[in-house]
Amino acid sequence: FINATIHNTTITNISSSSGAATGLNALAVVDNGDTNITLTATNLTVTDIEGALASYAISAAAAGASVGDEAVVAFDVINTIIDGMCGAGVFDTLGTPAGTSTAGITSGGGNVSNDPSCAAFLNQASDQNNVGNLTSTLGTLSNNGGFVPTIPLLEGSPAIDAGVTVAGLTTDARLAARPQGNAFDSG
Repeated sequence: FINATIHNTTITNISSSSGAATGLNALAVVDNGDTNITLTATNLTVTDIEGALASYAISAAAAGASVGDEAVVAFDVINTIIDGMCGAGVFDTLGTPAGTSTAGITSGGGNVSNDPSCAAFLNQASDQNNVGNLTSTLGTLSNNGGFVPTIPLLEGSPAIDAGVTVAGLTTDARLAARPQGNAFDSG
């Protein structure tokens, strides 16, 4: 069993000239056993993911390689900006008799996406999908304080005050207090 939490992170400028590209992926492939992965992503910004075959800002995938194997991926997304496609599914392992595989993306709310493919997963009342002006309301990756570069929200961004309250998360990646306005920002 793997339980991982990622918060206050920017994932950007990932490209592949010959294959698929994924910004953040929860993936389980198991042979001769079982595996369960739970990945919780809180207050992330995922942008500029470009692959020659496919481009996913976030994805979850699982494969049980042999009969009797079980691969389970649970990907929870909260207050995340997703500039690109979302995807989840199971895959066959080269035609072998496959085990049981389950993969899914679940929303904890407060997510903002510009792609309609995310609506299947980001389905809470506080989620915003297919937001046309999302990309134009994000600044460039730069040093905005703190220990890591971030992408700032520009004035008028739909991600401002769009998040849900996250217990225990009191600062952002710049070490600024959360929330700054009426609510948590997404990203």
